[in-house]
Amino acid sequence: MEKPHSSVVRRGTFPQGLGKPLVPALSPSVVYHYEDADQLQSVYDGQEKGFAYAREGHPNAESLSDKLSWMESANAGVMTASGMSAISATFMSVLRAGDSIAAAS
Repeated sequence: MEKPHSSVVRRGTFPQGLGKPLVPALSPSVVYHYEDADQLQSVYDGQEKGFAYAREGHPNAESLSDKLSWMESANAGVMTASGMSAISATFMSVLRAGDSIAAAS
């Protein structure tokens, strides 16, 4: 029987053993699969924990954020994709419409 060209083989489970990894596993995925649109919507609505697209968040960033927050005795932390997005997030969290900032080059 010939397989369709669109079929892809992926490992569904990972081997288990007596030992546990010393470091968290890295998740290389960029997109995440859900059984239906309702499951994905519940993630976007905050009713369920999960990820949809890596630019919006992913397990690696969440793990790093948790560790850094703990090390700095912070309540929470956020990982961003770049320095400019970190600066933008900071400004957007403290500025309101009509506010001004002064900056030097």
